[in-house]
Amino acid sequence: MREQTTKLTTKLIGVIVVLCTMATFTTAQNGFDISGQWQFQLDPEKKGHQEEWFSKNLFNDEVNLPGTTDTNKKGYKTLPWPDDSITRKFEFPKDFENPAWIYELNAAPSRKYKYIGAAWYQRTIDIPPSWNGKRMELFLERSLFKMEVWIDGKPVGEDIALYTPRRFDITDFVKAGQRHRLTLCIDNTNLIGGKAHGYTYHTQTNWNGIVGQMEVRSHDQVYLESAKVFTSIYDKQVRVEASINNCLDDFVSAGFELKVEDKDGKLIARRNYKRSLEKGVKTQEFYLPVNSPIVLWDEFTPELYSISLKMRGTSDAFDDEFRDRFGFRKISTSGTSILVNDRPVFMRGTLDCAIYPKTGYMPMDRASWVKVLGTIKEYGMNHVRYHSVCPPKVAFEVADELGLYLQAELIWGPEPTPQTYALEYLYKDGFRILKEYGNHPSFALMALSNEISYDNTIYKNRVVEAYRNADPRRLYSTQAGHVNKKHTASDIRYNKVWENEEPCNIPREELILNNDFDYSAGKGLNEPPLIIHENGQWVMYPGFSFMDKYDGVKQPDNFYPLYQRLQENGLANQDEKMAMASGKHGVWHIKQVFESMYRTDGVAGFQYLGLQDFPGQSEAMIGILDPFWDSKGYVNPEDFRKFCSDVIPLLRFKKWVFTTDEQFEASASVWNFGANDITNKAIRWKITSESGRLMQKGIFSPAKLKQGGSTAVGNLHIPLQEFQNPGQYRIELSVDGTDYKNDWDFYVYPQKTEVDKEGIYVTSHLDDEALRTLSEGGRVFLQWPTEDFGGNVQKISFTPHFWSFNRGALGRSYPGTAGLLCKSDHSLFNEFPTQSFADARWMHLVHEGNAFILNDLQQIDPIVQVIDDYHRNNKLAAIFEARVGKGKLLACALNLDDRPEAALLKKSILDYMKSNQFKPKQKLSSQMLADLLPDPTVITRVVEGSSRWPLHDYRNVLDGNSDTFWSSEWNGEWRASRTHYLVLEFGAERSLAGCNYVPRQDSENGRVGKFEIYLSSDGKNWGEPIAKGTFANSPELQKVDFGNTYQARFVKFVSVAEVNNRKWAAIADLNFY
Repeated sequence: MREQTTKLTTKLIGVIVVLCTMATFTTAQNGFDISGQWQFQLDPEKKGHQEEWFSKNLFNDEVNLPGTTDTNKKGYKTLPWPDDSITRKFEFPKDFENPAWIYELNAAPSRKYKYIGAAWYQRTIDIPPSWNGKRMELFLERSLFKMEVWIDGKPVGEDIALYTPRRFDITDFVKAGQRHRLTLCIDNTNLIGGKAHGYTYHTQTNWNGIVGQMEVRSHDQVYLESAKVFTSIYDKQVRVEASINNCLDDFVSAGFELKVEDKDGKLIARRNYKRSLEKGVKTQEFYLPVNSPIVLWDEFTPELYSISLKMRGTSDAFDDEFRDRFGFRKISTSGTSILVNDRPVFMRGTLDCAIYPKTGYMPMDRASWVKVLGTIKEYGMNHVRYHSVCPPKVAFEVADELGLYLQAELIWGPEPTPQTYALEYLYKDGFRILKEYGNHPSFALMALSNEISYDNTIYKNRVVEAYRNADPRRLYSTQAGHVNKKHTASDIRYNKVWENEEPCNIPREELILNNDFDYSAGKGLNEPPLIIHENGQWVMYPGFSFMDKYDGVKQPDNFYPLYQRLQENGLANQDEKMAMASGKHGVWHIKQVFESMYRTDGVAGFQYLGLQDFPGQSEAMIGILDPFWDSKGYVNPEDFRKFCSDVIPLLRFKKWVFTTDEQFEASASVWNFGANDITNKAIRWKITSESGRLMQKGIFSPAKLKQGGSTAVGNLHIPLQEFQNPGQYRIELSVDGTDYKNDWDFYVYPQKTEVDKEGIYVTSHLDDEALRTLSEGGRVFLQWPTEDFGGNVQKISFTPHFWSFNRGALGRSYPGTAGLLCKSDHSLFNEFPTQSFADARWMHLVHEGNAFILNDLQQIDPIVQVIDDYHRNNKLAAIFEARVGKGKLLACALNLDDRPEAALLKKSILDYMKSNQFKPKQKLSSQMLADLLPDPTVITRVVEGSSRWPLHDYRNVLDGNSDTFWSSEWNGEWRASRTHYLVLEFGAERSLAGCNYVPRQDSENGRVGKFEIYLSSDGKNWGEPIAKGTFANSPELQKVDFGNTYQARFVKFVSVAEVNNRKWAAIADLNFY
């Protein structure tokens, strides 16, 4: 089992101990807790209102609150995979929200107890006799969607919200000294629409219940309802806008005392005021100058002050007190920069997508947030974006203390227009969010939504302007992602491009050939601040041990079939090693993405997706932390902070692999978004070999590293003649007297490598000579050509694919592999030393290469194993060896072109094969080998397709097995297309007169209705279809006669429409004759 915890530094542990003991600040009130056991009744058919359940004591079930129907094991009990099936969606009444069970089962961990709809909660409350003449309020924190309240059968009111407490005035419904029956109806039916992470099953679930504080509170007839605390960092002044509710019938006079204390409780400012208060809810302003020195709040000095506003009426007729914590903090923009206290900051952010599988909802306790936010801080981040969700108050409190900039959001679709409830909700709950959490200095950014569209900007702009006018203490945006010039109210653009659409992010799924690039040239004039939206998203093989942690309200149904396929293909015992190798490969890519942002002038930050895995949306395992915020062991925080911190040494060079006759040329700089300029600090550099030998070192002596950007510190020109040991070298840059350092690996190989093939038959295919050599006890090196792959050969990729193999934003032609697992101590690598994972030395060896699929040859233990996407989990070998007959075979599917690293690897392979160490342990028969690697001149292969579902691959249309089939991607909400296609290539040009089409056998889903068939000699020029028509909705084989004979090497089969006009296609077999 890999290490699952993050080791925190001593400094951060000390901070966390303090945080766990800090108090929460609120308005003063008397109250009593109403958490605990409640009477309960589900109402799936929504009969409760009609039958007046609110007026009866008829609930026959019990739950504990705070809690949810899930935590109390109420609702429809789902069975773990594979026991529950598609039929379970029919268990619900017709007027229930359609839970789309089968889609949920395949796309995200499922709820063990699912319930969506009305649920009734009831208990008695005893009002203290001392509350006679008081105002009384019901306070319920954190519930989803609609809540209705009755007391003794009388309706008190209803409320719709997601992220803010519910407050009901119950003064007219209760009497002091009496017992009353309190009834709640909570309906978590999605009234807004869309798929916000605050309530989607892909993340925290759409739960029913109450999960925060639950109290009945009392106030005097005149009381402080709320207060906004504004600060001026220039004149050290505090301004308080207090909302005061005078429930009496006339003006009243009151005295006020406003005071501020520092973190140690020392009084630093106080002033008294007298005011006349008119009837109703009115705002009073109070100004308080602070003459003592102050410390400004930011990520470096998260200094908090306590504020108290006491109110007392004449002759003590009423009194109340507002207490809170705040920071002296200003956030603004200037050109392309975000400024905190007039100093440029760079938002190094990660997403929190509300993934909390233990409870199914975001934590409400301090300790959990200390762990989550402390971990984020420990990995060098200073910013958290809450994707289409707003965290609870306790999260803001902990972020205040740690010095993190938080971004809250509300929805993810639908478009806010007068025709949707989303617009009304944004006005309603948005202002409540500002009122509840606005005093927190960590609440620095707010967006209405995740990426919806560029449209309906008039409504989005109006809402944002209204927020800003009400509370200018933070920066606002219409949405996170897809923000352009039409979003005029947005302070920040969240995109991957500049405003002129020039790119500003590493393209997905492309090779990162060097680190000598940036995106500054694309920046236009008068650019606003740009935060790169959801960069990263490199998929890594996760390992499946995290599934054991699902002991809460969710179960990892969607991962069970993936793990089962791992077991079937004989890979379960390599799970942890594969995860570690893939993870280290992924971390290398993350480093390149981050550093490209630092090199780009004008970028104000990034929101990395993300530190944490995303187990929903058909599994996007892109994190260095698992879904439980625990480390997966890929990289420790100290090493991660080398490229994710406030100060980053940077080095630019033009390639990863060099030869000994070249120079290593690089330019060094230091990116400084720390607290201050750095002066009189030397920048040291050193180069070490893979064995740790010091090769060279030096020093740069810049006068100043200016805060708010990069400072060039020097250039390196290092001849590589002395770097005679081929392989990896590491160069490190460090800032003297600090913890700031960074390092990069580069690789040096001989300019020319002589390869001796004597005694070995080298071939690109399993031809007759290869079989004869093996039968006679010879040695065969099979170097599979990069352009050929067949039924048991799969294309591979060095760059991980984007987001999820099932739901990525690109088509499914990308290979989607996730790194290598190398037996680095194997004798094959005597002359080509390597690590156990795919670093940059393997980039061009893997790119355009292939892997042999060994699912049916589990006895083979690859020397270089390709880690497949975890949805497919094929057993893949880039290099393997075996005894065949009397002979010995070594097969390689990598790209051994004329690059220096390829030449040395080939030499290392051949020298190993000539040595006495070449003793393959596994044995294959000649027939097994022939079945694995048929003659490519006679095979047909699928070279391209519109999309594919991982377990229903393109190759299935050629296997002659009607029980297997190809299926296009079927998640209709992504890339909704009704047209799909396959391109087939024959081994050589051949005559074609017709086609046999075998439909999918187990279901009509995806069967082709209308079709078109095209032919080509080059796979590029297609012309008009040579056949088109309609297939019957039947499982029987159907023939297409071309009416003529044609010569072609390529065929494109197009599914123009599915039999029921749905958005996917599926084919069991295609055979052209």
